[in-house]
Amino acid sequence: MGTEVNSDALASPRAYREKLDGCLETLHAMHAAHLGGQAIFDDGPPRAGLELELALVDDRGEPANVGDAALRAIDDPAFVPEIGRWTIEYNAPPFALEGDGLDALTSDLEAPLDRARSAVATIGGTRAGPGPEPGSGRAHVAMVGILPTLRLEHLGAEAMTDAVRYRELDHAVARARGEDGDLVISGVEELRATSSCMVEEGAATSTQLHLKVAPERFAATYNAAQLFAGPQVALAANSPFFAGHLLWAETRIPLFTQVVDTRGPELRRQGVAPRVTFGHRWVDSVLDLFAEDVDLYPPLIPQTSDEDPARAVADGKVPALTELLMHTSTVWRWNRAVYDVAPDTTGTLRPHLRVENRILPAGPTPVDMVANAALFYGVVAQMVATGIDPRGSIDPSTTAEDFARCARDGLHARVTWPGAGETSVPALVHEHLLPLAEAGLSSLGVSEAVARRHLDVVEARASTGQTGSVWQTTVVASLEAAGASRREALAAMLGRYLELSETGEPVHTWSLEAPARR
Repeated sequence: MGTEVNSDALASPRAYREKLDGCLETLHAMHAAHLGGQAIFDDGPPRAGLELELALVDDRGEPANVGDAALRAIDDPAFVPEIGRWTIEYNAPPFALEGDGLDALTSDLEAPLDRARSAVATIGGTRAGPGPEPGSGRAHVAMVGILPTLRLEHLGAEAMTDAVRYRELDHAVARARGEDGDLVISGVEELRATSSCMVEEGAATSTQLHLKVAPERFAATYNAAQLFAGPQVALAANSPFFAGHLLWAETRIPLFTQVVDTRGPELRRQGVAPRVTFGHRWVDSVLDLFAEDVDLYPPLIPQTSDEDPARAVADGKVPALTELLMHTSTVWRWNRAVYDVAPDTTGTLRPHLRVENRILPAGPTPVDMVANAALFYGVVAQMVATGIDPRGSIDPSTTAEDFARCARDGLHARVTWPGAGETSVPALVHEHLLPLAEAGLSSLGVSEAVARRHLDVVEARASTGQTGSVWQTTVVASLEAAGASRREALAAMLGRYLELSETGEPVHTWSLEAPARR
């Protein structure tokens, strides 16, 4: 969920910088006071969260620009607009991991998604992009990393939501870049196109995980999440197609990186840091990330508030740090630091820190997504608990390269891991990640039976080798071998994908039998 924008509250870059510096100084002081023994930040039991971006399609499997109508029909504040008119977002309520928390999360996905499907089915599926509108039929909800039927012609300015936040961001990216960007993705096939509008970013629909972390454990948690990023994306890959091309196992990664690149050719040649970044180093403190965001990246949306954060702290209040939150929301790290204010377990309003994990695609089913979440929370918790620290053994550039390789090659990729050296992702899952996750979930208080049930899904996916990406590519290849065009194959595959997704059965169990052409 992004920060809202008030276009009347935009300030000069200089004034905004001064406010940013004040926020950063206040955060430093709060962090130091907490480490000095004052209970500044909420460091109670771990709390987690999940955001899910969803695509809307018509009866032909094409993107349907009905986001506003869908939100009215769903009538639930947990569902909010996204950047594209054919996308919406669901925000699951924050949840505790202990006990049967993961099962509760599954229910917190399944029930609202069922309601959303029923509500969306009552509205017509107005097609996105050029061509005659169908004027009849139903709209459908799709949980998939990139809608496989999405074509470049669907991604004009008319497909962007009217939400002020996204319109301002689009204008800011265009101003910063100064010209249309190049979109070049070389995978199984190669895509070359021009990127002119941030609505293309809406093609990448994600599952975003949140984990509340005490300041003293933040660096270890963040570094663990970074190390795990490669295997994580390989196991969950569900975005092989974009604009009719078969590209990476998880094409969201290069697509998002390039579409939101604010650098022109000169700045890229000079090595200026991109705004979508894996990062280039291990961190020693959460302050490293916030300071780097302020130091390296020019403000895109200089919205200011009336708050004086230092005065707020002096008055015994919790500062919102509005300018810092706005700025860091326009630096897209795959693992991102978040500062927020919320009630603790006693109902007292307190600041807290979160790791936001932005690596996972949407779908294919709630069972798959909660299994991915269970693996993430368990692996990261156990790495922190046992002191598995990549800082002394693995160069961060190696981990960044592993991340890109895993996004491209999926379960065929090889990665470097402490104590294992270079190994395949499936071998790493069986020999290291599953034992880590099981122990980590136990330390978080997760029921043994609940943990085993969700980790069994991960184990089966690694054993069968059938991720969402593998299922999609295999079915399309079968349809094409039977004479279907790429466009026909993608539409038929998506139709079958939606049917299987609605059963709730995890993707490793899905039949590879080719569906009938649409």
